[in-house]
Amino acid sequence: MTISTHKFNVLVVEDNEGDFILIEDYLKEKMNNPFVQQAKSFAGATGVLDKNKQFDVILLDLSLPDISGEELVKKISKLAEQIPIIVLTGYAQKNFGVKTLSLGVSDYLLKDEFTPTELYKSIIYSIERKRINSKLKESEQKYRHIFHSSPLPMWVYEIDTLRFLDVNNAAVRHYGYSQKDFLSMTIKDIRPPEDIKQLKKVVSLSEGKGELYFQGIFRHKKKSGEIIMVDIQSNIISFDGRHAELVLATDITEKLKAEQQLKKSEAALRKLNRELEKRVAERTTELMESNEELEMFNYAVSHELRAPLRFMNFCLVSIIKMRDKNQLEEAFEVIEDMLNASNKMYQQLEDLLAFSKVGKQTIKHEKFDMYQLLKEVLKDLGREYDLAKYTIEITPQPLVFGDKNLLYYLLRNLLSNALKYSSKKEKPHIEIDVEEKKQEFIYSIKDNGVGFNMKYYHALFKYFERLHSENEFAGNGAGLSIAQRIIKRHGGEIWAEGKEGKGACFYFSLPKKAPRSKF
Repeated sequence: MTISTHKFNVLVVEDNEGDFILIEDYLKEKMNNPFVQQAKSFAGATGVLDKNKQFDVILLDLSLPDISGEELVKKISKLAEQIPIIVLTGYAQKNFGVKTLSLGVSDYLLKDEFTPTELYKSIIYSIERKRINSKLKESEQKYRHIFHSSPLPMWVYEIDTLRFLDVNNAAVRHYGYSQKDFLSMTIKDIRPPEDIKQLKKVVSLSEGKGELYFQGIFRHKKKSGEIIMVDIQSNIISFDGRHAELVLATDITEKLKAEQQLKKSEAALRKLNRELEKRVAERTTELMESNEELEMFNYAVSHELRAPLRFMNFCLVSIIKMRDKNQLEEAFEVIEDMLNASNKMYQQLEDLLAFSKVGKQTIKHEKFDMYQLLKEVLKDLGREYDLAKYTIEITPQPLVFGDKNLLYYLLRNLLSNALKYSSKKEKPHIEIDVEEKKQEFIYSIKDNGVGFNMKYYHALFKYFERLHSENEFAGNGAGLSIAQRIIKRHGGEIWAEGKEGKGACFYFSLPKKAPRSKF
């Protein structure tokens, strides 16, 4: 026989003395010197429980002199508070004994059938269940305290019906609905109408996967109608026996706005940096061009212009000497050489001014007919060259954007070169073509003239650089430098291909759309 060493306190509410003695013997058989107190009526039990509630268990007979049945069970349960109650009933009241379980008692035993062991097991089971229930209740109270004291909105809703089962104070404050409002609503009522379909999909998907935890960002609607963005975190729980979900809602509306504003600010800053970098690059290019122009002017003054001046000075000295010797005829020849040198210097100065002007004047973009402009240029060049001896082919030309006056100068220079350098051919031939690309037109002016050696290509577009001697062909080498500057001002490129004795082809590109001016 096993005897428990725990000191049990047992209240036996029983008016039959014989039954009490039997119960007391059963208890002493399984327990070590238990404290057993008898109450023979409900009034007696009330008096005992008012003074002492330190009992481990109450053994209750269902028939007392002053009260019995369901009323007795309800009143004793109220008095006992957390003390477990085991109902002892006769066989005739067996069915009611089962019913008492729904009234809150821990167990029931039939007086004529239970043994000391069964009684002991029932007491131990009831006490243990009480301990577990107390812990559960303590945990529930702790949960409810955390739930309602949380600074973030929280709620519990039933998954099957989507109805709110409980909401905390933060949810009431943040959403504007009262506790009563929430408990009459479903979670659909805090969603914009157009988001209901998405809500059903998310709930069914989560259920289908059997996920215990879920997180996502959704739109919610306050009572005022304001739409907010909310980060939802939820867990599946059992709430009062219902399949439910505990939700924590974090309003991230302002956070998202701040992030969007930050992204806009970062984008604006990146754009500003790109613009600044572009401007710095443009200003650097302008500075380099200015330095190149300054170097070119220095070179022109030091070399190209100084040489004619020295020659004219020499001529003047020679004329003075010839005058003294009465050599008038020779003097007139020297004067003629002097005039030629003067004209050459004048042309160099004109070209310098033209070069400088191209770099500084504002580009005036307009749409015009390139074919018509070519005809005007050729008509002008017809005063210098006998165009009848040339074969000139021009393919159909598109309308183009650009500064008509500057492009006139460009075409005149390139076509003048083509006419000049092919003039000594028996059958001079010039082709003017255009190729359309996605964002630009590529023009070409090809001749069958003397051409040039590609080994000297680097000097082709340099100011006052010449690949042919002045004795062969007139000119001072400024035209291609000016042409290059005109094309660059239009946002295009210029290049050339040539072969000695086989002619040359000059290419230049023009954007289809007018570029933003740097000036």
